[in-house]
Amino acid sequence: MLKPVVLLWLLLLNTSVVLAGEASPLLPFSNNGYRLTVASDNTAADESPAATTEKAADSRDCTALGYKITLFSPCPGEDGRRLWRQTKILGVATFGVAAAIALMPESVSKWNKDEYQSGDIFKNWRENVKEGPVWDTDVWYLNYIAHPYFGGAYYQMARKSGYNQWNSFVYSALMSTFFWEYGIEAFAETPSLQDLVVTPLGGWVYGEWAYHKEKAIRANGNKAMGSRFLGSIALFMLDPVGKIDDWCCVSKNVEVTALNIAYWPARPNSNSLNGARDYWGLKFAVQFR
Repeated sequence: MLKPVVLLWLLLLNTSVVLAGEASPLLPFSNNGYRLTVASDNTAADESPAATTEKAADSRDCTALGYKITLFSPCPGEDGRRLWRQTKILGVATFGVAAAIALMPESVSKWNKDEYQSGDIFKNWRENVKEGPVWDTDVWYLNYIAHPYFGGAYYQMARKSGYNQWNSFVYSALMSTFFWEYGIEAFAETPSLQDLVVTPLGGWVYGEWAYHKEKAIRANGNKAMGSRFLGSIALFMLDPVGKIDDWCCVSKNVEVTALNIAYWPARPNSNSLNGARDYWGLKFAVQFR
């Protein structure tokens, strides 16, 4: 079942249909609509002279591209480097989310612990991908609240990097499909049919609301209900990846010193737990300034 999904997305990525119409609050065709322009801690790092020259040389009329996907060839005003940086941050943070889900009772997460604790997780991944997608039986708040929220987080990453609603939706759909459903989550369970639909569509609706809500809070002096404390919490919840990016990368508070696949060979004579087994894992180290 993975092949039809891949073919569908390859077709989508090569689509260059241009629809005539005026920009609207629901689906602006122009890249110039509703961009977060407030000079704040969400502003990306200054661009290099080379990047500025490259933008000046871009002769495309990006206001007339309609539904053309520009994620891999950004137009002027679209910050591809910021989006890629936040994608890497999300990749690291997702391991924490996956660990939290793995600790939940199976009755809530629906993750089969016997599968991802069996030792052959790649075999489990292949089998789950071949079986999917299926209609899952997760609790309603995971499928219809949590998934749209995380879809909105993906959406915000692209939207605040200067992309229009269409490209932000496509980014959210790509991330929810290949990074999560057919990626991380497929190691533990079969990809979910409703999650493939609900996450990007719900993420678009919620994410666009969150995008404008964040602008309103910032225009109000970063206050929510008259409180800066509530405002800071609201801003984090509306764009968690962006806030982490501001703190660790834009402000240079944290430097990643190691991020690689690590291998620990078996030690048959070891007294440690499961010492006779080989282990593969992710080695991640940071330095705080």
